[in-house]
Amino acid sequence: MFGNKSDFGKPIGSDIEENKKTLYHLLLFRNATASEQKRLRSIFGSSDISDKSLNYVYELIKKHKIKDIIDSRITEYKTHSEEIIKRMQVDDLYRSKLQEI
Repeated sequence: MFGNKSDFGKPIGSDIEENKKTLYHLLLFRNATASEQKRLRSIFGSSDISDKSLNYVYELIKKHKIKDIIDSRITEYKTHSEEIIKRMQVDDLYRSKLQEI
């Protein structure tokens, strides 16, 4: 959803155009009002998305703090994973490799 084509190897907005069911998609539709959802449905899956439509999606992501919600979940999952790795009864070499991942 964010970044540039050279970093990700695909055009920005392609997930919207392809109507991919990403976490952004799920949370955006879950948090959007009925009228926002209606407009989003007309944008997601459209083969010709305008910059205005993309900006609308990005503004709703900001408005509903979708990126913050996702970042919080990432932190939560990372912390939980680190705790599990610490408790594992494996050689330190394997523990270190898991922590790198």
